[in-house]
Amino acid sequence: MVSSDDIFVNFVEEAGTSPTASLAVMVFMTNPRKLAKVQQAARLQQDALAMRHGPNNTRLALERTQARLVVNPHTNVDEQERIHIAADLHIYITRKYGQNSKSMRIKEPNHPGASIRVTWGVLTKWSHCIMHKILGIDQDNPPNIPKFVKDKRLAPTLAELAAKQGLQLSKHKSQASPTKSPVQSTTVPKHLLPPPKTPAQAASPSKPLATSAPRRGPAPIAEKKGFVLTQF
Repeated sequence: MVSSDDIFVNFVEEAGTSPTASLAVMVFMTNPRKLAKVQQAARLQQDALAMRHGPNNTRLALERTQARLVVNPHTNVDEQERIHIAADLHIYITRKYGQNSKSMRIKEPNHPGASIRVTWGVLTKWSHCIMHKILGIDQDNPPNIPKFVKDKRLAPTLAELAAKQGLQLSKHKSQASPTKSPVQSTTVPKHLLPPPKTPAQAASPSKPLATSAPRRGPAPIAEKKGFVLTQF
């Protein structure tokens, strides 16, 4: 009985060894109607809890869905869930990569040096895969579908751009910082040093040097007194 992907691969290999042999395949599955009833009961229980304890936007969305079911009992309720998944996916990509172009671009998982464009059609297919829980598909790993448009340009994330700018800023600061000048030597050559003192000179007290007298200006010229002549 094939119950996993590995067993299915082995089954296909065994069947390929003898292509002309007859092969009978029997498929076992649960009753779709019973499965739909179980899923509907679980969804109603989750909706009831969300209506009581959920945020306002969730309550409003559930009220709209219930109103549509009242008008048309056969309305596609799964599409509403897919729309919410697509909206969350759009917000996640925008926060990770930013608005890098008119149409969003993300890194190609198999070639990080290239990018792929995420159009509205791609976003719809991507959200379908996430809703149906396809193996290996999540918000970081898109499905490999032909609608993806390859692009040779890079698609850096906002975190990578911030790290690159920080590295460039640190390099700029290190280049702009002034270099320290070398310390100049203050040693005096030997031929400029005074001769050493003899023991007698060292024992005798040193006489203070005579201070030079302040320079005086020229002496003032004495005034000549005049003679007074008197007549007798």
